[in-house]
Parts: sequence; structure tokens; C-alpha cells
Amino acid sequence: MRSLPGVQAAGLVSLVPGEGYYGDNGFAIAEHPPLPTSQSQYAVVGWADPGYFAALGIPLLRGQTFDAKERLDRATKVIVSESFARCISLGKIPLGKHLLTLGQKSYEIIGVVGDTRFLVAKAPEPMMYFPIYKGIEGGATLAVRGIRDATSFALPIQQLVQRLDPELPVSDILTMDQMIGKSTLDASFDAMLVLAFAVLSLVLAGVGLFGVLSYIITQRTSEIGIRIALGAQREKCPEISAARWTSPGFLRTRIRNSRRYCGGSTHPLHVVWHGPT
Repeated sequence: MRSLPGVQAAGLVSLVPGEGYYGDNGFAIAEHPPLPTSQSQYAVVGWADPGYFAALGIPLLRGQTFDAKERLDRATKVIVSESFARCISLGKIPLGKHLLTLGQKSYEIIGVVGDTRFLVAKAPEPMMYFPIYKGIEGGATLAVRGIRDATSFALPIQQLVQRLDPELPVSDILTMDQMIGKSTLDASFDAMLVLAFAVLSLVLAGVGLFGVLSYIITQRTSEIGIRIALGAQREKCPEISAARWTSPGFLRTRIRNSRRYCGGSTHPLHVVWHGPT
């Protein structure tokens, strides 16, 4: 792959940054005192070959990358991210220390690389990279850096893979910009969904407020009629109704049939005011 014209670097990795969560694993530092039983340390797990970091431009800050001998049972090295190094060494260089992980096997830390994000919207997590040729990871993503347009490498890469293994499928040939776009798509969808529910809430609140005001005006139709009959100006009645509704006092209108203690006359309408007049 690296011999193709225009290819500057190429490498294999379990998942490239922005493609999603890789999965994590617990670990311990052999040179550090053991943690209490109730405490544990976890880091994101990645699988990569020696050319991956150069292909994606991930800087090697200290130490070295894997070599071609890191295969199967001889794959006993690990590379950690910068945030991982800060987490476990408290500012000290972690090179030469040993991680106990992946079934309590010992892996020597040989390098420290820059942080990456499994999702654009998430902060970088401590990460540890193991040799992909150890044979544990079942799939891989090929990362290629070239001097030409990335889409021009699609067909040559597919043809080369088909020559190596005709039954090996190749899918999702994307640029890093497209990968980042896919990573931010879910966040954009969530934001649009929240916005839609916010607009729906405002509409429902407006409809509810209109219904309440209509009900209040309907309930006070008789009072407004009496005011007009007694000489109130028609255009002032809505203002009076709104002022009464928002004042500390409240109106209680009861329509009932009642009888006096002595006599049979009825009082069909009672208007009782509470509060300031």
C-alpha cells in the first residue's frame, strides 16, 4: 500500500478518530502500588500498526512506535496517549513502565503520542494502543495519507486489496472531513430535535394561554353586559376585564337557584367581589 504512487504514509487501526467509541479495559501499573479493591483505572483500547500515527499525523511526543516484529505472541509493547501519561505518571515520563491489562498480561510502554477524540464532541480520553498484528482484533480501518486528492486513491486501494484477498470486502472509503461530518451528524440531529420540541412547547403554551383568556372572557360576558347597560364605554370593557384578572383580588361569579328563608323569590345571579375595588 505504501508503494502506491502519491502515498506518503499508510497504516491500519481498529477505528480512526471520529469513528466512534473503541471500547475500554482496566489496567494497573506494575511499578506502582496496587490500588484499593474499590478503585480501578480504565482507558480506551486501540489497535494500530507502526505506520498509523504518521498516516493520521498524530505526533510522537516521546519514545518510539511499534516495529515489524510486534506480531502474535511477540507483541508485548504498548503506546499510550498524552492524557494517559499524565494520568498515570503525574508528570513523570512513563517510558519503560509496564501495564497489566488484557487478561493481566504485561505490556511495556515504549511511546507517548498525541491525544485523539473518538467523537468530535467528546473530550480526549486516556488511550492505550496495542500492536494490531497481535491477532486479537478482527477488523481494521486503513488510513492513507497522500499528496493527491484522497478520492483518487479509492480505486487503486480496492484493486490492491482484491489482489491480496478476493474475499476481503472494502467499504466506507471516506476522507477525514467526511468522517468528522458523520461524527457531528448525531450531535446536529439532537440539537435540531431539542429545537423542534422547544418550538412545539411555545406553540402549546400560546394555545393554552389563548384558551384560558377566552374562557375568562366567556365567564364574564354577563358582567360586561351589565356594565354596558349601566353606562360603561364598550371599548373600556376589555381593559377592565384584563385589569381585574391580573389584580390581587378575584371575581367569583355564582349562578344558582336559592330561596329565602321567608318567601319564594329566587336570585339567579350573584356577583361577589373580593379584593380592592
